[in-house]
Amino acid sequence: MSERLPQSHEQHSHNHETQRASEIHKDKLEAAKKSRHEHAEALDEIRNNIDKQALSAEKTQADKNEHQPSAQHVTRELKAIRYKETMRYVRRHLNPRERKFSSFIHTPAVEKISEVGGKTVARPSGLLGGGLIALIGSIGTLYVARQYGFEVPNSLFMALFVIGFFVGLLGEFIITGFTIRKQVNKRRKYGQL
Repeated sequence: MSERLPQSHEQHSHNHETQRASEIHKDKLEAAKKSRHEHAEALDEIRNNIDKQALSAEKTQADKNEHQPSAQHVTRELKAIRYKETMRYVRRHLNPRERKFSSFIHTPAVEKISEVGGKTVARPSGLLGGGLIALIGSIGTLYVARQYGFEVPNSLFMALFVIGFFVGLLGEFIITGFTIRKQVNKRRKYGQL
């Protein structure tokens, strides 16, 4: 005698909703599993691509190393030989008087003196400053001496030249200091130091 009680409409709809919710839950679980599987496949594919690129980069680097010539050690003797060859080549294209002058200028003693002078005494900024100060100072002094009638000492030009030379050197050092500071600040700004 089992009689079925008629289910109410509310119970039937509640059962239907739970069944629908469980179906949706199952669908979400399947989608998550499928998504996880797809992500794993994508990660495997990315790893394979990275491995291939790393191997090709290693191969490229090895090819570069194979094709580069071996480094030669440059010694003083090699430099001297190359220097003599260059001088011989250049002098072939000069006239006889210029060849003599070139051979005198390029003797080791004269070259050493020239290099030392170029680094110390014969600074272009010093020579320019000395020349300008000596010229302007001499002209001004001669004008004033003529107006007021006094004698100008013979050593005036040399004294003004020396003063101008030091003023020119001081100007060069100041300008160089500012440009170096500017470059250092620029490197710091861009993180190169």
